[in-house]
Amino acid sequence: YSTAYRIFEVLVIFGTFFTNALFPVFVHKLKTREFPNLFRESLLFSFLAAILSIVVLSLLAKYIILIVAGEKFMAAVLPLQILGFALALSLFLNIYYSLIIALNRQKQTILVGLVALTFNLASNVLFIPKFSYLASSVSTVLTAVIILIGYVLIVGKK
Repeated sequence: YSTAYRIFEVLVIFGTFFTNALFPVFVHKLKTREFPNLFRESLLFSFLAAILSIVVLSLLAKYIILIVAGEKFMAAVLPLQILGFALALSLFLNIYYSLIIALNRQKQTILVGLVALTFNLASNVLFIPKFSYLASSVSTVLTAVIILIGYVLIVGKK
């Protein structure tokens, strides 16, 4: 699992680069008529990148693991494929988090983080003994879903 997760961590950085570049534009255009279109275009770009990441990791996980870690780590293929969904979700998380910061509502993310942390810990404790590292992969995806829902709710208030 750690092999798959390390690859996932590296790939998440690319989405972070995109939103870091987008953040100043969000702040500058936040109170303009252009902002809704900018936000929609950002979400559309994230959606396309998310679909691409799921497809690429689904199809190429085996080869990525072979190149990065070798044949002894082929058990990491399925977790990497599952983490492809968490990678896709992270693209949206980054966009929404940038907007939350631009709106100066980041304090509200503390509760979201606590709920996500509690869920992640509980699901890992409950399911890892029975389903091993695959449970961690699924738990990571579901935790990202919880965070995304929380972020959407925070942004939706504004």
